[in-house]
Amino acid sequence: MDKILDLLPHQSPFRFVDKITEYVPRNSLAAKFSPSNIPFFNLRQVPLSVLVESVAQSAILLTQLETSPLSDDEIPLLGSIDIQLHSESLDDNEVFLIKVNIVKLLSKQAVLSGEVLNGNHQKILSANISVAVAAGMRGD
Repeated sequence: MDKILDLLPHQSPFRFVDKITEYVPRNSLAAKFSPSNIPFFNLRQVPLSVLVESVAQSAILLTQLETSPLSDDEIPLLGSIDIQLHSESLDDNEVFLIKVNIVKLLSKQAVLSGEVLNGNHQKILSANISVAVAAGMRGD
């Protein structure tokens, strides 16, 4: 399942998905993220924006698995994200679990629901996300 991460155009230190733990075709993807793996994370708390980005990156991965991988001239786009915060307890030493489920899937667009759980399986945030793929956007 680690090969799935190769589909993500983001690279360290801006990749906020460390490991794919489960992929259920036509349904869902689960991943893990540990902020302690990123060198510049010497904060006491993980910024909420980083966890939101981990959900968005997981959504991009699931969309590519269900449609097709990005070609060299395509980039993933976040269309919208609606977030509900459930807890503000964000320890930088935790390993977070990210779960993303398909709500609606088209050829190069998707609507998904996602959530981030802490190490105790307490829900930190939930989100509704729309993503798309734009062609002809990458330049050399």
